[in-house]
Amino acid sequence: DYLQQSSSVVIMDEVGYFYFVNDQSISRKYNPEQLNRTVGFYSEVTRRIKQYGLEDKVAYRLDRSYLMRVRVLIRQIVMSDLRFGEKYRDMQNVLQHSLTRSILNSYPIECYIPAMRFLVRQMKRRHLLTVYWMIRFREMAHNTNWLKQLLHRFGIRR
Repeated sequence: DYLQQSSSVVIMDEVGYFYFVNDQSISRKYNPEQLNRTVGFYSEVTRRIKQYGLEDKVAYRLDRSYLMRVRVLIRQIVMSDLRFGEKYRDMQNVLQHSLTRSILNSYPIECYIPAMRFLVRQMKRRHLLTVYWMIRFREMAHNTNWLKQLLHRFGIRR
């Protein structure tokens, strides 16, 4: 809809952003309806993309956006106050959803950002315990800075 009002549009291959992590943000809290909302958003954007004939230009970015939202949703599940069995079930529901399966099976994982390739491969294979612990350890490392300190000892600054 915004495109119709634009005098010109440029579509770039990459997206850049800057974000601030706020643990109190609602975007960091798990909502059981989030998968349905994400699927609904994807479906609506897909409909509009087709309406304007932009499939060839933005389909890859839309799939990448969906996978990012799925990663965030799984992180929210892992970090939620749910019991482990409930977390496992909810993660399973997300990774077994037909849209998630379709995108994971068709998305060129080798083109994914390097830091997330292994995680996305585990999501594709539905290795839930690996996904769970990768996210859990990442959050623990992020919150305590122990991983950053360890990498600094080895001369790795990033």
